[in-house]
Amino acid sequence: LGSLQKWSEKMCLLQGTLSPSVKRGGLLVFVGDHGVALPREQGGEECSAFPSVVTPSVAKAMAAKGAAGAVLANTMGMDVRVIDVGMAVDVDVQGLSVDKSTRGTKCFTVHEAMTVEECQRAMQAGQRAVQALGDVDAVSLGEIGIGNTTPSA
Repeated sequence: LGSLQKWSEKMCLLQGTLSPSVKRGGLLVFVGDHGVALPREQGGEECSAFPSVVTPSVAKAMAAKGAAGAVLANTMGMDVRVIDVGMAVDVDVQGLSVDKSTRGTKCFTVHEAMTVEECQRAMQAGQRAVQALGDVDAVSLGEIGIGNTTPSA
């Protein structure tokens, strides 16, 4: 809740009021596979309790608006968009758009996870996703990918 209070304070400052509101918001969830989570025989570190093949299932649940984040966002009237920026496989499911910069990253304990060009394409995908939301008061960002806590740590 402490983090939520800080964000609330920022919203008050940005909107110049003690009663801020979000008339229209968006939740953008970016999906990608992390090379560090691959099995050792595939060059990874096996750092997750779940295999990377689970990523598409989680992405499908979010795209179908069945995952917790999507349910909460829908309850608040937010526009939920799920974008594949780097899943190792292609998934054809309604509600999942594709703006892929790579097919999974490499294991960062051995190689650079992404090339500069791949990283730039991923950042550009994020910019396009925000622009596609149009006129919104707030944007919330999320990500899906087995092993995601390892690179974020």
